[in-house]
Amino acid sequence: PLYAPPTPAIAAVSFSEVAVPCPDDRIVCVSSLDAAHFEEPWELGDRDSASSLLKRIESLCAAMGGKVSPLSETAEGIALHVQWPDTEDDTLFFIPSDDAIVHFRSEGVGDEQWDFSRNKRRLESLRKSLHLAKVPVVRNRRADPSERLSDGEYKLREERPWLQVPGERRLYGEDGEMREGSGNNLLRMLFPFERVGERGSAPEALIEDLRDLTALEELRSK
Repeated sequence: PLYAPPTPAIAAVSFSEVAVPCPDDRIVCVSSLDAAHFEEPWELGDRDSASSLLKRIESLCAAMGGKVSPLSETAEGIALHVQWPDTEDDTLFFIPSDDAIVHFRSEGVGDEQWDFSRNKRRLESLRKSLHLAKVPVVRNRRADPSERLSDGEYKLREERPWLQVPGERRLYGEDGEMREGSGNNLLRMLFPFERVGERGSAPEALIEDLRDLTALEELRSK
């Protein structure tokens, strides 16, 4: 029989690999652990164990053309590594052993300056296919004029859903409403959302990345 060399072992994915910061000189990466390129992690929920959920993610990614490595498990948690040969993207999923949260990091590893929100939209498509909720995260933001008190100080409106007054509208929520006093800026009129949420779309992701690219060009010109 022909000799077949042994298949090299695949190194286990560790938490430190998922926590590697995204590059700041290109708009090609999103992560649940990088404040500058942040997307909310996902709730594990009651339906799946960590391993069964990652196997479902594995099947979906393979059906989408991803090259999936076997699950790797350490004392820190269980992880999945997916490569996307058609687009040169690299995605890591990680579920800590002591928490019911799905962390991820997805980056275009080619030499492009912008991935056209490809990694962000792929992750959002996966999340919706898996019927997983985002972990509620309070994001830093500037105060809105309506939050100014009579003494000149500001008190930010409650952003945490479980502490909100019933019927209170979130300034940075996922209801798709344009904030009062947002001005007549044409881009804000066309794309009034602050981030991609339940009603998110490719145009919303596009306008976010265009804003980041503009800031990047301004830094380079200094």
